[in-house]
Amino acid sequence: MGLSPIAVYLACATGAQIMKHANSSGWWVTTSLSNMTVGQGIRSIGVASVISGVTGFAVLYLLLVTGIV
Repeated sequence: MGLSPIAVYLACATGAQIMKHANSSGWWVTTSLSNMTVGQGIRSIGVASVISGVTGFAVLYLLLVTGIV
């Protein structure tokens, strides 16, 4: 496909970031330490991780288009 190893690594990391849910230990630690209910955790952490993943994808896409990666 002609992609550099760093581009593949960043794509995998961005894809893994896109959705955290109740089956993640990090999710449970965050909700427990923040005194959130399960519903609050799904809404807040879920939305934040989607924003993070989409932003990461956009940055990676710009890096690929400009030839930096």
